[in-house]
Amino acid sequence: MLAGLAVDAMRERVVPTRPAVIGRLVEAATAGPVGRWDGASVLRVYSPGGAFGNLPEALVLGGGNAALVETDAGWELIQFACAELVDVDTGELSGLLRWQPGSVSAAAETGARMVLLYEAVVRTSVSPGEVGLDVDWRAAGGEVAATLAFENVAGLPLERGALAAFGRPVAVDTARHRRGRELDVSGGGE
Repeated sequence: MLAGLAVDAMRERVVPTRPAVIGRLVEAATAGPVGRWDGASVLRVYSPGGAFGNLPEALVLGGGNAALVETDAGWELIQFACAELVDVDTGELSGLLRWQPGSVSAAAETGARMVLLYEAVVRTSVSPGEVGLDVDWRAAGGEVAATLAFENVAGLPLERGALAAFGRPVAVDTARHRRGRELDVSGGGE
């Protein structure tokens, strides 16, 4: 994968070692519950050559069987416990864990894209000087596939409600801590 601020300034960012499992929804999907198991929804996915497998819920909670689904409001990170082949190259994914951190929960149309997140999907980097700028991305040997801008939200203050999830009162001074690894939720003036 090549990327840069201009087509003539692209450099290699990452080298995938095998193809990713991608697919498209065969049927529209509704938005699911926020941050919990969705026992009612089923995703029906057409994925030529793709292989989906079952995982115990404990392994799903540990990050297994994760996929990105293109929704009307952006990409939703979902996970699934059950996968069943129902037709040629078509599977049904159920036992869904919905609206994982950093994603949105919204309806997805028939034909929406889905990418299974496993070893074949590799991460790349964006330099600090590229944050907020349009960066051109393309596969080696191909034309420019996408122009994307990365928004760094790690330095933005958390909303007060985001810290309430820790189950204890949070002093006003801690409610303005920055996002990121340094986050201190000690409770401030408790």
